[in-house]
Amino acid sequence: MEKAALVKVRGGRVYAGVFIGIEYYSHKLQGNYKEYVRLYVDWLNNVHPVYKDFPLHFFPGSDTHGKFSPDRPLGLGHNYPGNKDIYNQELKEALITKPKEVNKKEQDRLQRELQAWEHRREKRPPDLEALRRKLSLGQ
Repeated sequence: MEKAALVKVRGGRVYAGVFIGIEYYSHKLQGNYKEYVRLYVDWLNNVHPVYKDFPLHFFPGSDTHGKFSPDRPLGLGHNYPGNKDIYNQELKEALITKPKEVNKKEQDRLQRELQAWEHRREKRPPDLEALRRKLSLGQ
């Protein structure tokens, strides 16, 4: 995700905001695994030079198609935020927002910021690192 923040297409144009988020498959990604991905997305949105301006969303997957939650047709009800109207609005805005073509000046600035970020490699927060270690041990 970190390296996919800017997308270069044929002809040399560069876009930001191409990826709007991560959809998690709610029957598979649960517990500590789900929490790790959520914390990782939050961390990127807070410190990554591109995602600070084009934040990623964390969307529940469509694995049940409303079987258990008719008012939330994309998945299990407990995976959704409590206020479904706000969530639905966030989802709609994310889906209709077009990627932004980054002009040469912005590209240069972002490349400098990305290189500096890679060089100093912002440390992941302690809770994210602790969860990563726990998951790597199979816990």
